[in-house]
Amino acid sequence: MDLGRKPLNQYGSLAPFIQQLHDRRPLGLSSERWREANPHGSFTDWREQAQQCLRNGLHYDAGPLNLAPETIEVRETDDFVCERIVFNTTPWFRVPGYFYVPKNVPLPAPALVVFHEWGGPMLFGAERVCGEPVHPVIVEHRNTYTSGRALADWYAAHGYCVIVIDAYHFGHRAPRALGGVPAEYDPRTMSLEELATTEALVRDQLYLGVRHLNWAGTTWCGVNFADDSRCVDYLLSRPEVDGQRLGCTGLSGGGWRTNIMAALEDRIQAAVSVGWMTTGETQQRYNVAGAMPGDQVPAGIAPR
Repeated sequence: MDLGRKPLNQYGSLAPFIQQLHDRRPLGLSSERWREANPHGSFTDWREQAQQCLRNGLHYDAGPLNLAPETIEVRETDDFVCERIVFNTTPWFRVPGYFYVPKNVPLPAPALVVFHEWGGPMLFGAERVCGEPVHPVIVEHRNTYTSGRALADWYAAHGYCVIVIDAYHFGHRAPRALGGVPAEYDPRTMSLEELATTEALVRDQLYLGVRHLNWAGTTWCGVNFADDSRCVDYLLSRPEVDGQRLGCTGLSGGGWRTNIMAALEDRIQAAVSVGWMTTGETQQRYNVAGAMPGDQVPAGIAPR
């Protein structure tokens, strides 16, 4: 997409070499390029090849399914029951989250996997969209992005079962005990100054975390998709959920996770990606909202 102005140079003297690398290896998921090379190919053919390309790019094997779910706490309102839960997404990750069951609607009910945003307080993940505000920064975040609503609560109050988890490096899954980050901390009890200081330290470790995942042979995107896909497995394990009516949605980084889920998780029937409907080409050339950070996009992959 040409915005009618010169693309931004984002890498100084090395930018021309990056452009040549890009031109030498066109993106594998481009439907336009695929159609040119396969004029008689069907959508199904492209979809199968694109899915395989994306799966290969994730470089992640989540291992066998063994949720071993546990409910830690239950909160009840007039509109829904909310459980604080924990379950295995892999043999090495036990992930906390929230599961909602709506009241006043027939069960089993349709269900949503709701993804929190990338931008916002990194020390909070699911809590951005779940429950009463646990800190003033959550109040500010919701007022800015969701009209003050806790989105998961809102969806549950409108008849959906809902599951929300923290993305990797967010909320309860943010790192501790490195780079000045305390070994133990609870962001809910921090002053605004303490939160800002710790938040900056955690953000500083993000790309270190990405490099460590690369060293381990995988990607940030792969880890998150596998965790998000396990949320579908969790939903299907609950009798309150209609497994034939599953969807997902999210804003910004949650929109990106929605895109990946819609592309690869065939058990999802509906997806609403908010704030991530541009192409990767446009983002990179014009540095839209920081362009395409390597923590989210595997090599050779960008949304079209």
